[in-house]
Amino acid sequence: MLESELNRKTRKFTGKIFLLTILLGGVWSLIFNFLFLNGELSKEILIEIQRYSLIIMNVFFSFFYIFFIWSKFGFLNFFVKRLHYDNKIKFLFIYIFIVMFFSVLLYYIIYDIDVSYNTVKSGMTSSERMSNLVFSFTFPGIWYLSHSNLLFTWFITDALILAMLIIRYFFDKNYRERYKRELNNLEKEIENT
Repeated sequence: MLESELNRKTRKFTGKIFLLTILLGGVWSLIFNFLFLNGELSKEILIEIQRYSLIIMNVFFSFFYIFFIWSKFGFLNFFVKRLHYDNKIKFLFIYIFIVMFFSVLLYYIIYDIDVSYNTVKSGMTSSERMSNLVFSFTFPGIWYLSHSNLLFTWFITDALILAMLIIRYFFDKNYRERYKRELNNLEKEIENT
């Protein structure tokens, strides 16, 4: 009962954050189209604007997510609700892999963005690298790219938070005891509802 209830709440929370990344990507796409695409800016300038705006968005989104988790749940409560299983070492390795994998993806998307937009001669056409819609200065293209960046940033931030909490769990005896107390309180709370 406890695991299924907590997993349901985790899926609901994950769905809300996923929708938030879609919404923020759409809002940025509207702003980008309104501010920058109506002018006579060259493609290279638009690419640089897109690159630095994605970096700024990712930094603000990761700080927002960390602050949101800290203020709404508290890190211990968030940890208990997200990781109430016994095999925490396995999850630590999974989260470290997620951080590394999505960091490489973010690096590829942001720093090699001019190759993806095919302004640098790479011997490949843009249709071979990706579809023309994804890396185009259209509303859906900017929306998709912004949403993907925010989604990867969310994966990285979430995995970093949980990896740090797992490491603290292993090395801090008081934190382990607090974790067990919080898990017992959560079990009682779910049984009472």
